[in-house]
Amino acid sequence: MTALRQELALPESPQTLLREAWMRRTIRKAQREGFAHIAVVCGAWHAPALLGSHQAGDDAALVEGLP
Repeated sequence: MTALRQELALPESPQTLLREAWMRRTIRKAQREGFAHIAVVCGAWHAPALLGSHQAGDDAALVEGLP
């Protein structure tokens, strides 16, 4: 899926960017709580975004104010 995302180079919708930022934040939270083996159930399209080197501060800024 990483290759497909790179090949298509489509702009992501704001909703997709929020969804992926929220997932990364949740993964980081679980890691801080001491969980070492974390499984994520998501659509294949999102998997590369969860493995990338996104900054926690950038994700926090994206989801700020969400319930």
